[in-house]
Amino acid sequence: MSAIKPCFLSLVLTALVLMFVSCTTVNEEAGLVEPAVREDEKAVEGIMDDLGVDMSGLSLYDTYDDLGIMIGTDLNGTYVDDPWCRDIMGGQFNLFTPIYELKPYKILDQELSQKNGRLTIVFSDEMIKCFQWCKDNGKKIHGHTMFWWKTTPDWIFREGFRDDGAYLTREALLERMENYVKDTFAALEEGGWMELFYCYDIYNEFLDIKGEKPNESPWVSIIGDDVIFYAFKFARKYAPSYVKLVYNENYCENSVEKRDATIDLVKRLVDENGNPLIDCLGLQCHITLSNKIDSLCDNIRYIAENIGDVKIQVTELDCAFMVNPKTVQERLKKQGTYYYTLMNTLLEIHRSLGNIDAVTVWGFRDDICWLSENAAVLYDLAGTPKYSYFGMLQMREYSGFED
Repeated sequence: MSAIKPCFLSLVLTALVLMFVSCTTVNEEAGLVEPAVREDEKAVEGIMDDLGVDMSGLSLYDTYDDLGIMIGTDLNGTYVDDPWCRDIMGGQFNLFTPIYELKPYKILDQELSQKNGRLTIVFSDEMIKCFQWCKDNGKKIHGHTMFWWKTTPDWIFREGFRDDGAYLTREALLERMENYVKDTFAALEEGGWMELFYCYDIYNEFLDIKGEKPNESPWVSIIGDDVIFYAFKFARKYAPSYVKLVYNENYCENSVEKRDATIDLVKRLVDENGNPLIDCLGLQCHITLSNKIDSLCDNIRYIAENIGDVKIQVTELDCAFMVNPKTVQERLKKQGTYYYTLMNTLLEIHRSLGNIDAVTVWGFRDDICWLSENAAVLYDLAGTPKYSYFGMLQMREYSGFED
């Protein structure tokens, strides 16, 4: 087992990164079939040299277990059906985030809600399959996500749960919101799945990309800017005490303005006694090789030092680059140094403050992660661990450094 060792113009680039991330889509219904490999994708298949590493006994989650840091990845039913994925998931990770199946548009059933007169929760067969795999293998789940300005059906904000119903009043939507929170946890308890949950994203991406205002949604336009307060108030009321409540936000690690706005919001999310309503701040960390890794790490360090008693999670880590066959080895090595540097920073923070709770990589094999054309994660198309994998393990000599 590996021992952890101590340790164009900027505006244009920012716009390109945001455009790239916002426009990237995934076919969630697709199974794990052989991908149609394009010319620029061939460069990442089987290009890792034999680094001479004995892989027996190497495990991401086992390496960090003694530090109390969970190591996670995303999860869907097609992973569970694939033997290679099951082997990697079982050996490398202990925390799993369903990428689609717990989002509002997946668990809220319009027809049954109309019949029952209240929002009705139904878990898909895919989600049940994932629940069962986690249960059978002793894994934990990170719920994702209860409230989001995206993927939320408009009918849940309307009278009678009808597409053409009048929008609810603030008071009526707050009541419906509370029932939604209560019934989600009740449905998980009734299904025998609640104890699988380590944490839950209660609100995802409340602030806009600059941190200046809430992202527009009926949650905000009907209830108001205090909707996030009520989301966590209700979650604190109905969630089991062992489930950590997470506020998951993007771009904090890349922007001082978004960073500071998020810290300010988190500090204001307290109960009547001044106690934090959230347990963890989730930093998504979708980054690219155009990001300055030192600045990114400085922002995370600043957040950890100024967030009070709230824990820090990295919730959707990946490091993307457009594959260029002429420079792919250089970029893969640089990517490995980014993973190493970020993990090293998180370990330094944890040793000094003790508030790093979990690190989740948003996928694990390049062709089946959400950035499937951008070689963003830990294994290449051939299933070979990349420099980024060893960067996660803090094995510096295999992480792409040239010195």
